[in-house]
Amino acid sequence: MAELVTSGRFSDVPGYRTVLSMCADKQDLDNRPAAPRMALEHAAELQDAGVTNIAFEHRFTDPDTGQTQDIDVVAFGPDGEPSHGYELKDVLSINGIDKRAKEANQQFDNINQGALTERIIIIDCHQPVDNFPEAKQRKLERFAERSGTTFRIRFEDGFVTIPDKNIFP
Repeated sequence: MAELVTSGRFSDVPGYRTVLSMCADKQDLDNRPAAPRMALEHAAELQDAGVTNIAFEHRFTDPDTGQTQDIDVVAFGPDGEPSHGYELKDVLSINGIDKRAKEANQQFDNINQGALTERIIIIDCHQPVDNFPEAKQRKLERFAERSGTTFRIRFEDGFVTIPDKNIFP
């Protein structure tokens, strides 16, 4: 993470200072340093894939209620409008995937459905992919279908994308 911070590659990206402040945020002990690390790493992946118009902690405002919700990383389309939203979560074991998936999906549910073309939840799981039970995968497939969300579960030795599709613009 230090290399990404000192490289300066995100200095002009909106929301970058917010991500840096998470590194020292004493209130967010559960997600520190996973949240800023995951945001920086995913933004680097997007940039490496040629996606340069991105933002961290992008805020969406519901036009009806005025309520705001931030999304961890957002990629913008050629028209300058948000296209891909990424919520990033970290779990120690496969048992935590369902809870984090629901939490992240709730954040997407709090914004206007038309605000993003793609809703992607990336969950880092600190176990091998072989430990991911088929039943849990099927459950996540049903959840993805109902919610219109794509899940990428990154394990120690590989990843699973549900449904199986490209998560980059």
